[in-house]
Amino acid sequence: MPAKRKTKLDRLREKFCQMYKVGKAVTGLTDTDIAECLGMGVTALWTRRKAPETFKLGEIAKLSVILRWEESDLTDLIATMQ
Repeated sequence: MPAKRKTKLDRLREKFCQMYKVGKAVTGLTDTDIAECLGMGVTALWTRRKAPETFKLGEIAKLSVILRWEESDLTDLIATMQ
């Protein structure tokens, strides 16, 4: 049986997950710290992390500052979301 082909949504989720993990490692922040900066609860953050397409553009912009994402990574992520 052939392997399942990745959809655009699968690629978005993988890219976001990788960027999120690297950002947390670089900054040393916890999910609680990040959720607090975004003005949401930890449970809401976990739910949105599983489905990053549910983040609002403003929240993505805040995340990019909090997690110190490169501009090129951010533009790639936003391009993948569209």
